[in-house]
Amino acid sequence: MRNLFEIYSEIYSDKSKWRYYSKMNINPFISDYNTKEFITRFIELSGKAQENPLYDNIDKLNSQRIRHIVSTFFLGTYLYFNIKEIKDPIDIVINRFKKQNPNSKIEFSYIWFIICLFHDLGYSIENHDTYKNFDEFINGKVKYFLKERVGVPALYENVYKDYFNYRLKSPNADIRKPDHGICGGIILFNKLNEILIRKQKNKKSEGLSWNPKLVNIYRHASWVILSHNIFFIRKGDIKEQRYRDNNLGDLILEKNEDSKIKLKKHGFLFLFALVDTIDPVKTLGSYENLKKIKCETYSNKIIFELDDNEFKNDYFNKVCDLKKWLIPNIKVENNRLEIKI
Repeated sequence: MRNLFEIYSEIYSDKSKWRYYSKMNINPFISDYNTKEFITRFIELSGKAQENPLYDNIDKLNSQRIRHIVSTFFLGTYLYFNIKEIKDPIDIVINRFKKQNPNSKIEFSYIWFIICLFHDLGYSIENHDTYKNFDEFINGKVKYFLKERVGVPALYENVYKDYFNYRLKSPNADIRKPDHGICGGIILFNKLNEILIRKQKNKKSEGLSWNPKLVNIYRHASWVILSHNIFFIRKGDIKEQRYRDNNLGDLILEKNEDSKIKLKKHGFLFLFALVDTIDPVKTLGSYENLKKIKCETYSNKIIFELDDNEFKNDYFNKVCDLKKWLIPNIKVENNRLEIKI
């Protein structure tokens, strides 16, 4: 059983699993500077940095948030290549995009980098901007609006505006702010559309493909980002009445109801929701501490072992929150945690 730092290092060494752009040679695990450079360089090589406010927000994130972004990228890559139950439904989506874009190199790393590297770049908006409501947020900012839901359950299409407003009205100061996922998903789709259209008009490929149907990948990734921070609750939760008062009944699960996010239907969202929750960097902080947590996969299971009591309870409790809304089959025994997909 290897520790996560070893696993990440092994994936980094196997460039075929993650390096979509051949000029991408920055090892993010050397230093915090390299971690940030890994994100910025990846986005720059993709041609998605120019006049993109989300790219500009990278410098406004703290080091732990930057490390988390990179950790989700590598942890998700590890699970995709090692758990067939995760890989198979995602490959169905990837193959559909390949057929739509026959002249482009469409693979997991391309879609996954868009989701992971952009997913928290709306935090600057969440932490610094104020709005009265959702309409004020989008006013004058969005030309290409995120419509035609794809890759996520239908309920998100019905609740995300109300959820945005619910947070702004919350008596809890910790969430009384714009949701970074909703902000990020909407702004990302708008900006990637602008870039795509501009590149097509200028006919400057710079070695990159700008097929018009890439917009379908942008839409899928943006819906995943928009949805990732919208929280479900169970019936009987202390927040149930506030959810109902704010038209969020679709986010209230019955006590024994399965998750609304289905792996076979919503593969990328399922994987990202899983990875964003179980990423140890959120709890352990540094890459160095990843050496304290061991991980292995077999069949449809993910196993973690963590002996350090300073981190174990916090980390295991965080992972076990998945039982409330995504994955019911999670077992903890002493220093060992098992997730059954």
